[in-house]
Amino acid sequence: MSARAIRRFLGRALAPLLAGVLACAGGGLAVGSLPGCSTPSVPLPPPEVDLRFLAFSSPAAGQVVLSGMPRETHASATIFFVHERSGNGIITQAASDGSFTTMPLSAQEGDAARIQLETPDGTLSDPTCVTILIGKPLVAAACQ
Repeated sequence: MSARAIRRFLGRALAPLLAGVLACAGGGLAVGSLPGCSTPSVPLPPPEVDLRFLAFSSPAAGQVVLSGMPRETHASATIFFVHERSGNGIITQAASDGSFTTMPLSAQEGDAARIQLETPDGTLSDPTCVTILIGKPLVAAACQ
């Protein structure tokens, strides 16, 4: 339907409004940008490390492993696990369901660790610091 047919059909009062809508939608009735044609963008917050789905275990004295249960927000993410005191760390890839298990890292129960993730699109979470607790729920601690 042409713009002329639309004007006749809807009447002259609605034609300017319809022309603006068509221009914003790419209808080609106007050249350039019209006020109100852009969609506002809302920045998304960075992904969060969900501590409820993480746990530490100790396969041997002086070593800890960080494991994650399936969690959509961790899906296919790169997980960074750093021992705060030594600065040593492990990088591992979560599975498509968000589950993962790191290699053992030298650390003791009660030490501080930093956990961070990077989503497949490259978005990096804020660092989350925790106290290493074996077989207990993780609780965020102050990052140093």
